[in-house]
Amino acid sequence: MPSSLPYAAPVAERRLPAWLFSIAVHASAIVLLGVAIDQAPRGAAVEPSRSAGIVLKRTSAEGELYEGEEELAENRTSAESVEAPELLTVPPEKSPTPQPAPNVNLLAQAASPSATDSDSAPAAAPRQRGGLRGSPGGSDEYAKVSVFGVQGSGNKFVYVFDRSASMDGPPLAAAKRQLIESLKSLEPIHQFHIIFFNQRLKSLDVTGGRIAFATDRNKQLAANFIGGISADGGTDRFIALKQAFAFRPDVIFFLSDADDPMSRSEMADLAKLHERFGTAICVIEFGRTPTPPQSNFLKELAGQSGGQYGYVDAQKLVK
Repeated sequence: MPSSLPYAAPVAERRLPAWLFSIAVHASAIVLLGVAIDQAPRGAAVEPSRSAGIVLKRTSAEGELYEGEEELAENRTSAESVEAPELLTVPPEKSPTPQPAPNVNLLAQAASPSATDSDSAPAAAPRQRGGLRGSPGGSDEYAKVSVFGVQGSGNKFVYVFDRSASMDGPPLAAAKRQLIESLKSLEPIHQFHIIFFNQRLKSLDVTGGRIAFATDRNKQLAANFIGGISADGGTDRFIALKQAFAFRPDVIFFLSDADDPMSRSEMADLAKLHERFGTAICVIEFGRTPTPPQSNFLKELAGQSGGQYGYVDAQKLVK
């Protein structure tokens, strides 16, 4: 008889309820969504709206510039190119070797250079202004002007005349006549200025402080100005000559007596002005003796600037 196996009851299978499984799935999805949101970048840039159209472009040293950027580039370039202004400087001209002043009465003769000086002079030597050698190339484009026989050449002339008390009477009257005659030799293309001085200055002003052209009108106005000048007071030559140099003329005609000589410092300052501008000072000395002195500051002033010197015996002047 076969043995019989003991009976085993079936074990019930345990399953999760469907509602609990649904809750678990949804909870997991919510957690994953939260993690994904937390890891997303914050503050994302907002794409600006753009309008369609035609944009002009040009190429320059600054690169490619679009319409509207040209002004900015130009302003930047202008700002970068602005520099501090430089003071105007004039290269000094080499002063010619002073020539001994002629010992003359009333008229000064033009001193011609010696053959030795001409042969030894370098070919590139700067042109001497104010002398009687003419313009470059030997032409006569410059005016040759004289006062009491003392001559100078150029395009711009300044007359500086003494009107102190020592010039009163025939000396000043003769000086005024010579000045008017000198102006008559100028053409309208030439320029001139007039300064009368004692301890103060009286200057011709027909063009608002600028040097005047020698037109007929301006020469007539100058004659009227000269006619109203009288002599009195003391003498301050330096301030008058310094004012004359401010016009940068080719020639200064300087008429004065030798009373109260100029100081060495004033002479040195005038020499520096000549080196800077190349202006020749042509000197006319009014004295009280028949012959000129052997040497004085007026002869030195003409010599150091390359100008001529002349002497006038004021006692022989008549009205």
